[in-house]
Amino acid sequence: MKELEILNKIKPVSPPSDLYDRIQLKIGKFEVATVPMSWVRAVAAIFICLIAIEGWQLFQTMQDDSTGIQFLIPSVSNDLYHE
Repeated sequence: MKELEILNKIKPVSPPSDLYDRIQLKIGKFEVATVPMSWVRAVAAIFICLIAIEGWQLFQTMQDDSTGIQFLIPSVSNDLYHE
């Protein structure tokens, strides 16, 4: 507990009067980095093209595989139940 009593001897220090102004100047030096709209449009166009290509490929594979499902499912035969 004696170690903590030393903390009572600490005197508060007042900040310099121009501290707020210096902080504001330092904050003002940093510019906000913005992305040009041409880059945003280019990336959006690329994403739209990728989604369109993905949909086109999906549509093409669905057309090609429409007859393939018939080979996976055997035909139903009720010959065993015929009397």
